[in-house]
Amino acid sequence: MGFSCAAAFFNAASYKLVQENETIVLDNVECGVDAKSFTDCSYQFHHDCTHNEDVFLICQNTCKGKPFAFNLVDEYGHQTQSGKGLLLVHTLKSIEGATSGTVCGDKFNNIAAAVICKQMGHDHASSWTTKDHKGIQMMYPPIMNNVTCTDADALFGNCTYAFDHECTQDVYLTCETEEVTPNLCPAGSQFQDGTCQACPRNTFKALYIEG
Repeated sequence: MGFSCAAAFFNAASYKLVQENETIVLDNVECGVDAKSFTDCSYQFHHDCTHNEDVFLICQNTCKGKPFAFNLVDEYGHQTQSGKGLLLVHTLKSIEGATSGTVCGDKFNNIAAAVICKQMGHDHASSWTTKDHKGIQMMYPPIMNNVTCTDADALFGNCTYAFDHECTQDVYLTCETEEVTPNLCPAGSQFQDGTCQACPRNTFKALYIEG
């Protein structure tokens, strides 16, 4: 597809309306470590799948750091654009047969929240909490634990973590993105205190050279 790397893949029914309009074509796709193109892989055109098994793939134009992708889902398992929800991690590494799952709250801190929010395209984390493994959380296995970050401006690849599922408290994260208000005031004025106000005049000193 023209990308350089795969960051993660996962199975989900989060985009049900899109999936239901498509036909399942391939099943049992297997590519060996030496495969250089899809023609080197094996697959079947007949299937026994449902759309719950559809593959979602996250690609990267440049290969940077360890392959991880994060997103937030609401109480129904749908990806949310509000910046608030259950935190999921997707990776190429299979943990107990799963490549997607929740992030455990053990050792999770404010810096980790900030790093992950920025990786998802937000400006900062406003809050985070943990909840017992129930409700929508039961749809996803816990796969990442002991997330520890020490620099809020660093990439997630600089954080430490463990792949395990020994936890009952999953992370819920709230991220925020700053809204930039466009300046619609006429030239020579600026938006301040809710109105357009004239910019302060500049005072220039003239320099005269005799001769």
